[in-house]
Amino acid sequence: MGRALLEGKAVEEGVPIGLVRSSWGATNIAVWSGPKASAKCPQEGDPPSSFAPYIRSALYAHMVMPLSGLGFSAVVWVHGARNIGPTSDPYMGGTYYACALRAMIEEWREKLMQPRLPFLIVESPVYCNELDYRTWHTWCDDEQSKLTEPDVHLPEMRLAQNKAEALPGVYLVSTMDQGNLKKAMGGAIHSVAKHDLGIRLAVAARSAVYNDSKAVWTGPRPKVAWRVGAGHVSICFDLGNGGELMLNRSALCPDVILPVYCTGSGFEMLINGTWVQPDSVTICGQSVLLKARNSSAFNVRRVRYAWADWPINTLMNHAGMPARIFNLPVVNNMDAALSSCPGGSSTLWCKSGNDNGEASAHGPKVATSRESANDPKADVLADTPGDTSADRSDSSNSSNLIASLIVCLVTLSLLGFFVVYGRQFLTTLATMLFPGKQQQRLFGEHPGKDLDRMQTTKSLHSGRSVKAKLMADVSTCAGDEREGMRLMPLTPMPVVSESRWREQQEQQKVPRSNWSWRGARRKENPSSRVQGLGAFSA
Repeated sequence: MGRALLEGKAVEEGVPIGLVRSSWGATNIAVWSGPKASAKCPQEGDPPSSFAPYIRSALYAHMVMPLSGLGFSAVVWVHGARNIGPTSDPYMGGTYYACALRAMIEEWREKLMQPRLPFLIVESPVYCNELDYRTWHTWCDDEQSKLTEPDVHLPEMRLAQNKAEALPGVYLVSTMDQGNLKKAMGGAIHSVAKHDLGIRLAVAARSAVYNDSKAVWTGPRPKVAWRVGAGHVSICFDLGNGGELMLNRSALCPDVILPVYCTGSGFEMLINGTWVQPDSVTICGQSVLLKARNSSAFNVRRVRYAWADWPINTLMNHAGMPARIFNLPVVNNMDAALSSCPGGSSTLWCKSGNDNGEASAHGPKVATSRESANDPKADVLADTPGDTSADRSDSSNSSNLIASLIVCLVTLSLLGFFVVYGRQFLTTLATMLFPGKQQQRLFGEHPGKDLDRMQTTKSLHSGRSVKAKLMADVSTCAGDEREGMRLMPLTPMPVVSESRWREQQEQQKVPRSNWSWRGARRKENPSSRVQGLGAFSA
């Protein structure tokens, strides 16, 4: 827990966290309770002699009273296994423990002089309770058990611990989803998931001690259950800041666990004295709607959840925190029930369309869940009582989605065609529609610039270059001869270099009577011949 507080940055860096341990294993809560607490929950007889120490208030006097005067931020209470047993035995059972735990918290706060001292209660872990408080090395994967039917003593202890939250400043940290088949050192009641438990305690401390309003430290907590029509029961929950309800239908018992420890039931309804599972479970806002089989909800007396040593956790919040265990009576007055729910009469609730011909006030909210263990990846819809318009609207939405996808695919195909073949298609189309613009199409919108990029080549046609001829054609098509001349003058290009041309002009001045190859060569200056070679090479 301390490491989780530091890693979660619940306190400022550099601020030390002190943990004071005051504990003794295998003890009854009676030895931790003072005289005032013991007087509030009187019992006839003494705790079993196997408890050490078993004298009432012994550890309270020696391990709690000496701490008086010290300032504590919170108390973490991990206890309960040694009080599991039948309620008929003194100092045993959930009824006694619910009274003793609240009385002990009040007396400790008074003795430590901290009336608002937060208490973080750790719920009894998941293990297979075969011998009540004597359970030690009973492992959940044993092939046989001394029990012939499911025992209720461990669920009753968890429910008693939950009732301590009736006091202000009490925070119960649930461990119902942390069952593990690994054999822990110290016995079956010691879970190997201590690291995860420490993280949850640290989150609860952030809310209780450091006033972190965003910390999600608990799962959904039930408030009240009431009848809805003749065939349904609704249960509303306090979600706190845990978001929405989530339903997991794939939660099953491990194959190696005997049915006396894991019954496989999530929600159960007490009908005519027998606990039975509902026909369907539907999430509706902050409520859960249970449909009774054969429309027998009128005879439902109570509803319960996770009532087993190894519970099946099908209900949770968006953060994955499991819903609390409960065993609630079913009331008939729906208005009074809604007033007990968070949000009052504005709480969302569902009602079957088959009950008295009335439809749901807000419509059932479909929960995403897992269909079965054989196909854990298949998302299915929660069971919705009656035939509602949600099915028809979902079908219409699916058709619209398919049509939209087809339109998008066709549009993308056309865009891809134009990107690849668009220019060629437009060029061909322009040639067919405007044949007179062929030359203009060859050079684009700026023929002068395109012609400048062409290399000048010689042609025997009229002694002009191809560039000059094409320039004249473009000028004729454009209808403006002067513009064509401006872009490229039609002056004939010299066929030899300028130095060679001048030399030829000088030779033409020699009289025809004196011209001969031999005479011309006699009159040449060697230096000019070298100069001519240089000019030619240039």
